Amino acid sequence: MTTSRACPVCKCADTRVFHRIERVPVSSCVNLDSPGEALKFPQRTMSLAWCPDCTFVFNSSFDETMVRYGSDYEETQSFSPTFRAFHESLCDELVARYGLRGGTVVEVGCGKGDFLDLLVRRGGNRGIGFDPAYDPERRPAVNPSDLTVFPERYAPGRVATPVDLVVCKMTLEHIPAPATFVREITHAPATAAPAPVFVMVPDGRRVVRSCAIEDIYYEHCSYFSERSLAALFERAGYRVDDVKAVYRGQYLAAHANPVPAGTRQDDDRDRSLQRIDAADIDRFRSRWLDTRRTWGELLDRYAPGVVLWGAGSKAVAFLAGIPGADSIRYVVDINPYRQGHFLPGSGKEIVGPERLKDDPPDLVVVMNPVYEEEVRATVSVLGVDVPIVPMSGSARSPSTADDPRAVPVRDE
Repeated sequence: MTTSRACPVCKCADTRVFHRIERVPVSSCVNLDSPGEALKFPQRTMSLAWCPDCTFVFNSSFDETMVRYGSDYEETQSFSPTFRAFHESLCDELVARYGLRGGTVVEVGCGKGDFLDLLVRRGGNRGIGFDPAYDPERRPAVNPSDLTVFPERYAPGRVATPVDLVVCKMTLEHIPAPATFVREITHAPATAAPAPVFVMVPDGRRVVRSCAIEDIYYEHCSYFSERSLAALFERAGYRVDDVKAVYRGQYLAAHANPVPAGTRQDDDRDRSLQRIDAADIDRFRSRWLDTRRTWGELLDRYAPGVVLWGAGSKAVAFLAGIPGADSIRYVVDINPYRQGHFLPGSGKEIVGPERLKDDPPDLVVVMNPVYEEEVRATVSVLGVDVPIVPMSGSARSPSTADDPRAVPVRDE
């Protein structure tokens, strides 16, 4: 491991770079209109660094000026019934927990506004959102006076009214200076008392421990464990009262509340928080090589008959990180705003599920195992008979049911 820069969370100077990944597309979800544009899309190096103090992992080579967020950035997952059900359940949990009835909610990093719209409608609240990727043409159908979204990054002082809850969901992992950012959002209403914060991020411990190649990409410059997430909010004068893994262990969901200055943190609780430890870092390289080899062999076995299902960041990372991925035929996505575009870096075409009937593959790799049953149901309705394998921890520690190597070899 080589010396890196100071930890962006706790300022520890003893961080170490433990892995480098070359030629990573700097944006994953941007809609590109031609294969040529996609193949020429900018790529940069990722240098993954680890902090032994708070156990934060970050890209020490990250260049924020290279990442582009705008209305052509298509991150929406709400076309999936599985994801919509998760969003609705999460919304109802927050409304109940914080008594959000007729209140004001600020969402920093609200995307296209889908979740903020739910909070407004299901609690009779007022919503204020910030996101440079917001598209006014796709505004949720609520009373305009109840929902205000600014298509820009959040900046201190933008909210002047008291706030009942600040939501920051799937945004912190995109922030290279999280300590500064959290200080800003925890004091969103400059003229009122600090508000409680609900935050959700990918579980960085899972990503490192399982060597989830598909979850390591340029836009995600910050990877949190329970410990580093708690440390981040503690430095802003908050206490993380509850943190848990959700969405089949893929995300960490945390509730943070302001505490009086000088309040001592609970050391016993701190020791109970999960963290990315030195053993996880030491094993990462061998797991990375094993994962690449396993999936590379699978692609070689089925080339050129493999398609990916899910055209988001996981697909871009998979195509950039797995040998032989150039043989992938096309990428399926149910989001109509992605269809007809091309993936950054690889130039692979994004198509709708109907393509499987006209150009049937020999194998479908589902980029997120959460959607495996949803994909199987869709493929069944289409009448296409094809093996389906989830891209998940099973590829790194395979079970009999999910091991890609257990998929029957096609007849030559």
